[in-house]
Amino acid sequence: SEEWEHAGFDNPYFKVRLVLEEAVLNAWKHGHKRAPGLPIRVQWRHRNDFVLDILNEGEGFTPEDVPDPRTIRRRFETTGRGLFMIRSVSTSVRWQANGRHISVSFASKLHPDSPLRTGTGCRFPGGIN
Repeated sequence: SEEWEHAGFDNPYFKVRLVLEEAVLNAWKHGHKRAPGLPIRVQWRHRNDFVLDILNEGEGFTPEDVPDPRTIRRRFETTGRGLFMIRSVSTSVRWQANGRHISVSFASKLHPDSPLRTGTGCRFPGGIN
């Protein structure tokens, strides 16, 4: 955490832990249907930003079809908040392989093009930050 904070990442321990817990749990619970023995791969890279990739061999899903948990109808549901939380703590989220590969990035506020530094980044569809 100290090294990341020195590199300009805000609250890295909390953010990375939240993303790992939610993404790995989603892969196991929804993608693998809780089947034991199916691999879930976690990889990361760090340059100007920090990127976490979580890959699974499950059914996948269409990220655009995930309902917004902020709506009145979904507000009291017990599922559907994980992807929203991942989006809220990251700089960007991208899915590949029909939802079986999630790539989550965190920008350093020290990098000149960072949306965290300029204040111009939008993390949610429809312009809600």
